[in-house]
Amino acid sequence: MLVEDNLDLREAVADTLSDAGYLVMLARNGEDAMAALRAEPVDVVLLDLMMPVMDGWALHEAIAREPALSKIPIIVLSAHTTSEPFEGASAHLRKPIQREALLDAIRAVLPTRT
Repeated sequence: MLVEDNLDLREAVADTLSDAGYLVMLARNGEDAMAALRAEPVDVVLLDLMMPVMDGWALHEAIAREPALSKIPIIVLSAHTTSEPFEGASAHLRKPIQREALLDAIRAVLPTRT
């Protein structure tokens, strides 16, 4: 799942992931993402931090509080200036996102495909 409020970036990252063979769910903000995750858990969450409605920090906390979701790896995609925005993120990629760094981070947290 890609949680990103910027439409252009959301589409670009989704295209990159689709081209790499991943099925991508999209959410515009944390509130939309949480509703979607409760309906259909995912293998990894790619998370922007600064979003309207429910930001990335709040979404991370909400995911951590739900036992059915708390083990989902989270990869932060942000222009935020801190190197570690919160404990529990599997990776933190700084925007602008480099394609290979993104794919490497995803491969590092996902089970091996057969």
